[in-house]
Amino acid sequence: MSTLLWTPSLYSVKLNFNGGRQSSQKLLNANSSSSSSAHFRRTHRRFTISCNSSSSNDDDSTKPQSQSQSQSIQLYSQIERLVTTSASQSQDAWWGSSSDWTQVEGSWILKPKSSKPNFVVHFVGGIFVGAAPQLTYRWFLERLSEKGVLIIATPYASGFDHFLIADEVQFKFDRCYRTLDETVKDLPIFGVGHSLGSLVHLLIGSRYAVQRSGKCSHGIQ
Repeated sequence: MSTLLWTPSLYSVKLNFNGGRQSSQKLLNANSSSSSSAHFRRTHRRFTISCNSSSSNDDDSTKPQSQSQSQSIQLYSQIERLVTTSASQSQDAWWGSSSDWTQVEGSWILKPKSSKPNFVVHFVGGIFVGAAPQLTYRWFLERLSEKGVLIIATPYASGFDHFLIADEVQFKFDRCYRTLDETVKDLPIFGVGHSLGSLVHLLIGSRYAVQRSGKCSHGIQ
Protein backbone atom coordinates (compact mmCIF):
# COMPACT_ATOMS: atom_id res chain seq x y z
CA MET A 1 0.00 0.00 0.00
CA SER A 2 1.37 3.44 -0.91
CA THR A 3 0.18 6.79 0.46
CA LEU A 4 1.32 10.14 -0.93
CA LEU A 5 0.80 13.23 1.20
CA TRP A 6 1.60 16.77 0.04
CA THR A 7 2.64 19.36 2.59
CA PRO A 8 1.87 23.09 2.27
CA SER A 9 5.52 23.78 1.42
CA LEU A 10 7.84 22.31 -1.20
CA TYR A 11 7.92 18.83 0.25
CA SER A 12 5.97 15.63 -0.26
CA VAL A 13 5.71 12.66 2.09
CA LYS A 14 5.29 9.17 0.71
CA LEU A 15 4.47 6.12 2.81
CA ASN A 16 5.02 2.60 1.46
CA PHE A 17 3.53 -0.06 3.72
CA ASN A 18 4.34 -3.73 3.11
CA GLY A 19 2.76 -6.41 5.28
CA GLY A 20 4.35 -9.75 6.07
CA ARG A 21 5.21 -11.76 9.16
CA GLN A 22 8.68 -12.60 7.96
CA SER A 23 9.73 -8.97 7.72
CA SER A 24 11.48 -7.96 10.95
CA GLN A 25 12.98 -4.56 10.17
CA LYS A 26 11.21 -1.28 9.65
CA LEU A 27 13.08 1.48 7.96
CA LEU A 28 12.22 5.13 8.24
CA ASN A 29 13.87 7.25 5.58
CA ALA A 30 13.39 10.99 5.72
CA ASN A 31 15.31 12.30 2.74
CA SER A 32 15.10 16.03 2.28
CA SER A 33 17.30 18.32 0.23
CA SER A 34 19.97 17.88 2.91
CA SER A 35 19.79 14.08 2.55
CA SER A 36 19.05 13.49 6.23
CA SER A 37 17.76 10.10 7.34
CA ALA A 38 16.58 8.24 10.46
CA HIS A 39 16.23 4.53 11.12
CA PHE A 40 14.42 2.45 13.70
CA ARG A 41 13.51 -1.20 14.17
CA ARG A 42 10.14 -2.78 14.81
CA THR A 43 8.80 -6.29 14.31
CA HIS A 44 6.47 -8.07 11.89
CA ARG A 45 6.13 -5.31 9.30
CA ARG A 46 8.20 -2.86 7.30
CA PHE A 47 7.32 0.60 6.06
CA THR A 48 9.24 3.35 4.39
CA ILE A 49 8.57 7.06 4.63
CA SER A 50 10.40 9.23 2.14
CA CYS A 51 10.27 13.01 1.96
CA ASN A 52 11.48 14.67 -1.21
CA SER A 53 11.67 18.27 -2.33
CA SER A 54 9.42 19.03 -5.26
CA SER A 55 10.81 20.90 -8.24
CA SER A 56 10.76 24.65 -7.91
CA ASN A 57 12.47 27.63 -9.46
CA ASP A 58 13.03 29.18 -6.05
CA ASP A 59 16.51 28.96 -4.58
CA ASP A 60 16.32 27.47 -1.04
CA SER A 61 19.42 29.42 -0.05
CA THR A 62 17.53 32.72 -0.44
CA LYS A 63 14.75 31.76 1.95
CA PRO A 64 14.74 33.21 5.46
CA GLN A 65 15.80 30.75 8.14
CA SER A 66 12.50 31.14 10.00
CA GLN A 67 10.55 30.13 6.88
CA SER A 68 12.76 27.09 6.36
CA GLN A 69 12.28 25.98 9.98
CA SER A 70 8.53 26.51 9.72
CA GLN A 71 8.39 24.26 6.67
CA SER A 72 10.48 21.64 8.46
CA ILE A 73 8.17 21.69 11.48
CA GLN A 74 5.18 21.15 9.18
CA LEU A 75 6.99 18.23 7.60
CA TYR A 76 7.82 16.78 11.04
CA SER A 77 4.15 16.97 11.98
CA GLN A 78 3.13 15.11 8.82
CA ILE A 79 5.68 12.35 9.46
CA GLU A 80 4.55 11.98 13.09
CA ARG A 81 0.94 11.49 11.98
CA LEU A 82 1.96 8.90 9.38
CA VAL A 83 4.11 6.97 11.86
CA THR A 84 1.35 7.04 14.50
CA THR A 85 -1.34 5.89 12.05
CA SER A 86 0.84 3.10 10.65
CA ALA A 87 1.85 1.87 14.11
CA SER A 88 -1.78 1.83 15.25
CA GLN A 89 -2.97 -0.12 12.20
CA SER A 90 -0.11 -2.60 12.42
CA GLN A 91 -0.61 -3.32 16.13
CA ASP A 92 -4.38 -3.64 15.84
CA ALA A 93 -3.83 -6.29 13.16
CA TRP A 94 -1.19 -8.33 15.01
CA TRP A 95 -1.73 -7.76 18.73
CA GLY A 96 -5.20 -6.27 18.97
CA SER A 97 -6.05 -2.97 20.61
CA SER A 98 -5.11 -2.34 24.23
CA SER A 99 -7.36 -0.61 26.75
CA ASP A 100 -4.75 -0.72 29.53
CA TRP A 101 -3.33 2.69 28.69
CA THR A 102 -4.89 5.82 30.19
CA GLN A 103 -4.21 9.38 29.09
CA VAL A 104 -3.89 11.80 32.00
CA GLU A 105 -2.84 15.46 31.72
CA GLY A 106 -1.08 14.92 28.39
CA SER A 107 0.85 11.79 29.39
CA TRP A 108 0.04 8.09 28.99
CA ILE A 109 -0.14 5.87 32.09
CA LEU A 110 0.23 2.10 32.23
CA LYS A 111 -0.18 0.40 35.62
CA PRO A 112 0.93 -3.14 36.51
CA LYS A 113 -1.97 -5.59 36.25
CA SER A 114 -1.11 -8.17 38.87
CA SER A 115 0.67 -6.20 41.57
CA LYS A 116 1.19 -2.82 43.13
CA PRO A 117 3.90 -0.77 41.45
CA ASN A 118 7.41 -1.03 42.87
CA PHE A 119 8.70 2.09 41.15
CA VAL A 120 7.83 4.65 38.49
CA VAL A 121 9.41 5.04 35.05
CA HIS A 122 9.08 8.33 33.20
CA PHE A 123 9.60 7.37 29.56
CA VAL A 124 10.37 9.76 26.68
CA GLY A 125 10.81 8.38 23.15
CA GLY A 126 12.80 9.45 20.11
CA ILE A 127 12.05 11.94 17.37
CA PHE A 128 8.84 11.27 15.39
CA VAL A 129 8.06 8.01 17.25
CA GLY A 130 8.02 9.91 20.55
CA ALA A 131 4.78 11.57 19.50
CA ALA A 132 2.84 8.39 20.38
CA PRO A 133 4.95 6.27 22.80
CA GLN A 134 1.94 4.18 23.85
CA LEU A 135 1.94 2.83 20.27
CA THR A 136 5.50 2.97 18.98
CA TYR A 137 7.06 1.65 22.22
CA ARG A 138 4.08 -0.41 23.29
CA TRP A 139 5.72 -3.84 23.32
CA PHE A 140 8.72 -2.65 25.36
CA LEU A 141 6.70 -0.62 27.86
CA GLU A 142 4.06 -3.30 28.43
CA ARG A 143 6.77 -5.90 29.12
CA LEU A 144 8.32 -3.45 31.57
CA SER A 145 4.97 -2.96 33.28
CA GLU A 146 4.73 -6.71 33.84
CA LYS A 147 7.77 -6.39 36.13
CA GLY A 148 5.84 -4.18 38.54
CA VAL A 149 6.64 -0.82 36.95
CA LEU A 150 4.17 2.05 36.65
CA ILE A 151 4.83 3.73 33.31
CA ILE A 152 4.31 7.43 32.63
CA ALA A 153 5.08 7.96 28.93
CA THR A 154 5.09 11.60 27.87
CA PRO A 155 4.62 12.41 24.16
CA TYR A 156 5.93 15.54 22.48
CA ALA A 157 5.91 17.23 19.08
CA SER A 158 9.27 17.13 17.27
CA GLY A 159 11.04 20.42 16.74
CA PHE A 160 14.35 22.28 16.87
CA ASP A 161 13.88 23.96 20.27
CA HIS A 162 14.93 21.12 22.57
CA PHE A 163 14.72 23.34 25.65
CA LEU A 164 11.05 24.01 24.89
CA ILE A 165 10.44 20.29 24.39
CA ALA A 166 12.08 19.51 27.74
CA ASP A 167 9.99 22.15 29.50
CA GLU A 168 6.73 20.84 28.01
CA VAL A 169 7.60 17.21 28.79
CA GLN A 170 8.41 18.02 32.42
CA PHE A 171 5.26 20.14 32.76
CA LYS A 172 3.08 17.26 31.48
CA PHE A 173 4.83 14.75 33.73
CA ASP A 174 4.42 16.89 36.86
CA ARG A 175 0.70 17.38 36.25
CA CYS A 176 0.19 13.69 35.54
CA TYR A 177 2.25 12.59 38.54
CA ARG A 178 0.25 14.76 40.94
CA THR A 179 -3.01 13.11 39.86
CA LEU A 180 -1.71 9.68 40.92
CA ASP A 181 -1.33 10.85 44.52
CA GLU A 182 -1.18 7.85 46.90
CA THR A 183 -0.49 5.36 44.10
CA VAL A 184 3.04 6.66 43.55
CA LYS A 185 3.77 8.19 46.94
CA ASP A 186 7.35 7.50 48.10
CA LEU A 187 8.05 5.28 45.08
CA PRO A 188 11.45 5.72 43.40
CA ILE A 189 11.34 7.39 39.97
CA PHE A 190 13.58 6.46 37.06
CA GLY A 191 13.94 8.42 33.84
CA VAL A 192 14.18 6.28 30.69
CA GLY A 193 14.80 7.85 27.30
CA HIS A 194 15.51 6.77 23.74
CA SER A 195 17.43 8.92 21.25
CA LEU A 196 16.12 12.51 21.54
CA GLY A 197 14.23 11.39 24.65
CA SER A 198 17.60 10.82 26.33
CA LEU A 199 18.57 14.42 25.61
CA VAL A 200 15.21 15.60 26.94
CA HIS A 201 15.86 13.84 30.26
CA LEU A 202 19.35 15.35 30.38
CA LEU A 203 17.94 18.85 29.85
CA ILE A 204 15.21 18.29 32.45
CA GLY A 205 17.82 17.25 34.99
CA SER A 206 19.89 20.38 34.28
CA ARG A 207 16.95 22.81 34.38
CA TYR A 208 14.78 21.46 37.20
CA ALA A 209 15.39 20.14 40.71
CA VAL A 210 13.85 16.76 39.91
CA GLN A 211 14.27 13.78 42.19
CA ARG A 212 15.35 10.70 40.23
CA SER A 213 16.69 7.42 41.56
CA GLY A 214 18.42 6.83 38.25
CA LYS A 215 18.34 7.36 34.49
CA CYS A 216 18.63 4.96 31.59
CA SER A 217 19.48 6.51 28.20
CA HIS A 218 19.90 4.89 24.80
CA GLY A 219 21.05 6.41 21.53
CA ILE A 220 22.29 9.78 22.79
CA GLN A 221 25.56 11.07 21.28
